[in-house]
Amino acid sequence: MTYSAIGSNRGFDELVNHHINVVHEPREYMSWDPNSVLGISMDSGIIKSKREFNRLHQWLAINGYSHQFVDQRDVDTVAVTRHNPITHESVVLVARTAFHKPNDPKASPYLNPLRIDGLIDKILFETRMTGEPEDDFVRNKQFINGLQEFRSDLKSDIPLEDSEMIKANRIGDSYEIIFTQFPPSSVIAFKVSFSSYHLNAVQKTNQLIQQLEDNKSDINVLISKLSLNDLNFVLFRCNHEEADDISGGAYGLPTMGQMNYCGIASVIYYLRHIRTENDLGHPLCGNLRDGNWLMDYIVNRLKKNSKTIALSEWLSNAFTSLSQIPRYLIPRYFDSIITRIYTSILDQIWLKSSPFVRNGSKFVQLLTLGGLALIGTNKTAVLPPLSPKVADESQLLPTLAAGLPHFSSGYMRCWGRDTFIAVKGLLILTGRYTEAKHIILGFAGTLRHGLIPNLLDGGKNSRYNARDAVWWWLQAIKDYCLLVPNGVQLLSEPVRRLYPTDDSLALLSADTIVEEPLYKTIQESLQRHFSGIDFIERNAGKRIDEHMTEGGFHIKAGVSRETGFVFGGNEHNCGTWMDKMGSSQKAGNKGRPSTPRDGSAVELIGLSKSVVTFLAELSDKKQYPFSGVTESDGKEFSFKEWSLKIKDNFEKYFHISADSDDKLINRRLIYKDTFGATIEWMDYQLRPNFLVAMAVAPELFHRNNAIEALKIVREVLIGPLGVKTLDPRDLKYCGDYDNSNDSDNRELAHGANYHNGPEWLWPLGYYLEALLKFNDNTQQTVNYIQNLLSTHFQYIESSDWFGLPELTNKDGSNCRDSCPIQAWSHSTLLQVLHSIDSL
Repeated sequence: MTYSAIGSNRGFDELVNHHINVVHEPREYMSWDPNSVLGISMDSGIIKSKREFNRLHQWLAINGYSHQFVDQRDVDTVAVTRHNPITHESVVLVARTAFHKPNDPKASPYLNPLRIDGLIDKILFETRMTGEPEDDFVRNKQFINGLQEFRSDLKSDIPLEDSEMIKANRIGDSYEIIFTQFPPSSVIAFKVSFSSYHLNAVQKTNQLIQQLEDNKSDINVLISKLSLNDLNFVLFRCNHEEADDISGGAYGLPTMGQMNYCGIASVIYYLRHIRTENDLGHPLCGNLRDGNWLMDYIVNRLKKNSKTIALSEWLSNAFTSLSQIPRYLIPRYFDSIITRIYTSILDQIWLKSSPFVRNGSKFVQLLTLGGLALIGTNKTAVLPPLSPKVADESQLLPTLAAGLPHFSSGYMRCWGRDTFIAVKGLLILTGRYTEAKHIILGFAGTLRHGLIPNLLDGGKNSRYNARDAVWWWLQAIKDYCLLVPNGVQLLSEPVRRLYPTDDSLALLSADTIVEEPLYKTIQESLQRHFSGIDFIERNAGKRIDEHMTEGGFHIKAGVSRETGFVFGGNEHNCGTWMDKMGSSQKAGNKGRPSTPRDGSAVELIGLSKSVVTFLAELSDKKQYPFSGVTESDGKEFSFKEWSLKIKDNFEKYFHISADSDDKLINRRLIYKDTFGATIEWMDYQLRPNFLVAMAVAPELFHRNNAIEALKIVREVLIGPLGVKTLDPRDLKYCGDYDNSNDSDNRELAHGANYHNGPEWLWPLGYYLEALLKFNDNTQQTVNYIQNLLSTHFQYIESSDWFGLPELTNKDGSNCRDSCPIQAWSHSTLLQVLHSIDSL
């Protein structure tokens, strides 16, 4: 009955009830002789019924009954449906097995009624075993013999009302099958055809499916009018996002719980698995067969967004037709509709993206699709108000979630550094220039103390405790200017300043707008660093950070006149991306940063070098109205001087040579992580942060030194998916992150080792970018990169979040506390793939 090859053997068909040793058995099977007691006939064993099964199996294959559905009715009973998708005729077979010896072989235990949609033309056959057990069975010494008293009782081509096994109740265009006498070994097969009602429903559903194949059809035109932000809503949105905006939540499946996304992406994920594994027993299929709840959920959800009402109405019409076809076919047709909708949406995403994405590899497109999940509107995490010349203040603009689901809404959604590490890959390279501009200008409006917020929170409750966010912001502006057509015009775009002075209250009212061109905001951030930044965070104390000690709220940053290096921080705070603050009173790490990285952090040296060099070039072209920063006495320190000062001192203070004899050195031929840290030995730790400097400011590095350092990174830090955040040879190294660790281990409690070993994905992109800049053979390097990233391709292709994670534990093992999809993990890999594409 199943759509597969079948087989049997004589021992089974003739009910041989003892083991036959194929090597040592001397007896032969009995020959075909209906007239002999020792002969085999059509009445022997299950032969008569088996012939009927084989005929049916052949007939189904020849006549195109290619669709199959198997329904396990109970532990012993199975119903198999074979359907012809052209004639829409079906055969439904129900069998009660006897793999386990029943207490009473003749009893007919209760079996739930079976619903058969359509018109039952006839019963093809019904069969069961009859006879009594042979307690005195004796093996024949000459022939292989089986049970003689059991026979298969077979009736073929019988009217429905003449069945001895079932009673059929007609209910509209369906039947309810009541099993009246259906003991173990019973099998019944029904021939079923569609009623006109079902045929009309299938025909209408097929017509709607065909519309999806026509690019000019109403549905495809409708989808083409949806923006990428609208498509984020249609496909994605995790629980927190949905709750914030439409008070909704993700759909739940019995035995599986809620889906990851409220949009259809999670449905697509399960359908893909069902098709690949031919798993029609999946809970999603059962849910679709049992009721219209999922279809209603999709339609009602899309109704709640004004931009997707038309799509909701089209799907409502399609699902109305779909719900009228036989229930066992609904998963198949639902898949045809939703998967084609999804394919049309993907086509539109690529059309609305840059040529790099549109013509890119599947990996590029999957990374971009994951990025789409992270970029959307959220009422609890808005951009600060922009100038009316840039955007309508009443318009809710997309923001970029650092990761899902942990960083999806509220004040935890928008992080300064995460946003601007991700802007290049997820927005600029993918062609989403308007969103990139809005985000750059929105954060610009919150500049305070010369810094960009660490946590944005709409601009009104921002925290300014990140030394690095402003430099990532400036680097993103550089990337925009270089990569977007006429991108330099961004520098003249108006910035609406929320804090014209450090002590201003947030100017959120349209009546008190203070504007300036972006280049003035940029210049202020640089000048403030050069003049020195020194302040205590507002509302310092438990109100904004329940773990930080008093000294941690003291924010300092500046520029060394001797080296040109930016510096800042102290041992009580952690102002770069390695920002884990201890929180365990029990372990004694509460208020103690695991990685303060104060002094001059190596990636900030690279970013500042990249930015000031770029501004010097713009100044020479008269595209930036400032040529440098000024001392308190009015003397100018030009961007060219600043850039040269950094270059002249970088190798001297950051490279650890082979002959260096400093007693704090743990590993040579690498670059320090910091210079001038309060805890001096931390300067010498091998971490992946110098890879950022290599990628954005390769001119800082001596070529041979860079190549040697990259070899060590490859040998020591590179994992299957990410990059170790600390040298395993370091005493502080621990590769497994567990935020719930409640031990008294100071280095591990409450996840204190967040950046002391676990393997983060986003630095991998900068490692690969650095390899492209420092290598002995570019083609071999590209081959190595592509081979390395094949693991990431396989990972994202099978991800139920459509993404790459924030981090993994040691050797690529899963970290349960990691975000399963993270913005910068996608962004930096898109950057390196774009670099390869540009070679």
